[in-house]
This record gives sequence, C-alpha cells and structure tokens, in this order.
Amino acid sequence: MARGTSALPSWKALPAILLLVITACTGGGEASPGADGGANGESDAPTESGDGGGLSGSVTVVHAWAGAEGEAFQSVVDGFTEANPDVQVELRQVPFDDLNSQVIQQFAAGTPPDVVSTLPGLIHSLAAQDLLMPLDDVWDGWVESGEYSEAFRTIASHEGTAYGVFFKGNINGLIWHRNDVMEELAIAATEGWDDFIAMLDEIQADGTYDPFAVGAADVWVPTQWSDTFLAKTAGAEVFNGLIDGSVAWDDPAVVEAYTELRDFIQGYWPDDALDVGFTDANCAWASQGEAAFQNQGAFVNLTTPANCGEDLDPESDYTFFEMPAPNDEFSDVHFVSGDLFSVAKDTDNPDAAKAFAAYLGSADAQAVWAELGGFIAPNATTDPSVYPTENDRKAAELFTSGTAVYDLDDAIGGEIQSVEREQLAALIASGDVDAFIQAMVEVDERVRGE
Repeated sequence: MARGTSALPSWKALPAILLLVITACTGGGEASPGADGGANGESDAPTESGDGGGLSGSVTVVHAWAGAEGEAFQSVVDGFTEANPDVQVELRQVPFDDLNSQVIQQFAAGTPPDVVSTLPGLIHSLAAQDLLMPLDDVWDGWVESGEYSEAFRTIASHEGTAYGVFFKGNINGLIWHRNDVMEELAIAATEGWDDFIAMLDEIQADGTYDPFAVGAADVWVPTQWSDTFLAKTAGAEVFNGLIDGSVAWDDPAVVEAYTELRDFIQGYWPDDALDVGFTDANCAWASQGEAAFQNQGAFVNLTTPANCGEDLDPESDYTFFEMPAPNDEFSDVHFVSGDLFSVAKDTDNPDAAKAFAAYLGSADAQAVWAELGGFIAPNATTDPSVYPTENDRKAAELFTSGTAVYDLDDAIGGEIQSVEREQLAALIASGDVDAFIQAMVEVDERVRGE
C-alpha cells in the first residue's frame, strides 16, 4: 500500500531493474525453516529460531498498520518473541501519512527506532546519510536459496548495498465487486478495455449504483489509480523511466496516460471522491450498496470484513478482476507495491534488531499473515496452500506473473512524491492535465540534469 506524504530530499536514480519480471518469486515448495538468511543456513545473520540464539534485550519497531492489519502484524511479531523469549519487541504504530516525516525526525534527532517500515524512497535517503545497517549477508543467503530474486534485492538496495528486507507484497489495480451486484446487473468480469468501458456505461445508465467508490481524501488513493493507468497505458519502460529520471513527465506517452486517467475520472468517478476516505469508499461497494466497484490492492480482501461487516465472506460475497489495459500492448504489466523494513545503523541492540528484520523476510513469518488473508508473501518459498481464500491465491498468482512495476511515488519519494500527490488532487478537481504535467516537469530536476 502507498504511504503518506514524505518530506525527504529526492534521490537521483533507482536502477532500471525496477522493471521486474518477477519469475523467481513463484510460490511453491516448503516454507523456510528459518529467517537467518536462507534455508541453507550459510548466512552470517543472527538466527531468530530455536532457543533464541542468545538474543536478549529490547527492540523498537515502527510500522504503519492499524486495525485488522495491525492485529495481523502483531501475530507475526508473536512468532518471533515465542522463539526469542528474552527479546522484548515494542511496536509503535504511526499513521501512513505521518510515517516518513516522523521517521526522518527521529533519525535526525539521533533517536531512531531499531527497526522501521521503509519504502525504496526512504531507504535511499537514509542510506545515503549512512543511517541504515547493511543487510547484504542476509540477502546473500536468500538469493542463493531461491527465496528472493536479485530484482527484489535491487529494490531494497542503495548504490548496490541492501538496506531493507521485504515483508508484505501487494498487487494493485484490482477491481473489487460484490458477486450479488454483478448478478443483479447481469454483467460479468471482462479482460478487454472496450468491454470494460461498455460495462461501466451500462451501470451508469441503470442508475442503481455509482460505477466506482473512490476514497481520494486519503492522499495515497489517487496514486493507486494513476499508477495503474500509467503502467497499462504507457508500459513498464516509460513507468520505470519516471522512477529513475530517464523519462520526462512531458513525454507523450506519460501525457497520454494522465489524459486517459482524467477522462476516466470525469466519466466514472463520484463527484465527492476528494471528500471521502478509503474506509468509507471500501464499505460503499462492500456493504452499503452505493457503488458497484472499487479499484484497490489485494489487502482489501482482509480489511473489508473488518471494516464493513464481519459477515462478509471473501469469495462467496466478493471478489475481483484485474483492471484491463487501455493499451492492449501492456495487458501483462502489473502495478505492485510492497512493505519493507530496515535496521538503524546505530541501534543499541544490533543482533536482535537484525534477527528481527531477517525474520520478517522469511517464509515462516510471512505465512503467519498470509494465513489471515489480504496478504501476499514476497518470499518465494512460502507454501501457496497457506492462503485462506481463492481471492488471496489469485492475487498472489498475479503478483508473480507478467512484468511488474513498483509503486511510482513510493519508489521516488521526496519532494517529487509530495508534489505528485498534491497535483493529483488538483487534477481530480480541475481536470487540467497540462497543469499537472507542468508542475511535475518543474519539480523533477533529475530529467533536466540540475
């Protein structure tokens, strides 16, 4: 899931390998026997299994999950503390929109958490200041044992050194709907763009439901839409060119993608999108009968019953199809995201902090949340049978198929991320694509070489 507005300075380049062909992350095989860097046990990272490996003391962990997701993360943490009873893990939850700014302040004040939820933009900024612990020894074991590909390692790295571990994956651009609404309207999921538009026109003409519920008052929600349109209209090469600064925002393919998005907003979004938050929008389609669809990530499978009614059953009550591509050439491009964790270089408990981070990257840890639903395990050795619903298995399969591009604003971070989120809200309100493009050209100094 995308994160809140960041006050980070921009970083200059993310390697082109962010154009992921995630073929090494297919599910299957047995769950990892440990999170010490790999199934072969050759990593130098401290172990977190068995008798605890002599680990003790306390570890502070900053994360952003609340509600059902926070409870799920606590279950994951419980697995570590059960294996390491002499380690006390203190969780500190920070709202998504405040996470980056608070973390930056804590590092600047010399009082960072031991382990912190990070995204690539934050990793680049903190690592450039030599504030994070290198984790190459952990990754060496993971890559050698096939738990992760080098592509994932690159996302978690700064200038060739790994500073983050993957924990939670997510695939976006999923069109969630109730099964009974689809039956009522006598419509079916479709793979083609023209049929998709015809479906939305039919829903609009019927008038019983709005085509979409949109919670754009939460600043990350519009990026879920813009990244999907960019990936499926302009393609992975252009998408990743915006990330690494090799493609300008006024590139014709980029302009076309945001124009497609603008037209779609004006055609099918509710007028109050900027006044509604994610949770209210999610329940508008799931339990309140106001909208036929919502475009969101795989995590919705878990949060929907928690937020909109415990009687809602994944699969029997609701499911999803992937948004078709406006440009059929890019129908196999998928917009993914993921939550990573990093360790502060100056942690007072380096062994326990590093072991906890390694645990989060393991198949064992990720299976705990995967069993609860609404979660994709990035570790390739996670047993697919742990997923509780067909919705989760479908999402995990999409995550590992085709060509994936990583969440644009979270990958860039800094001022560019902040301005993009502000300008997306302005675009929604005004429909002025030219103003959006001009604002992004002005803020992205990388393309101009400044």
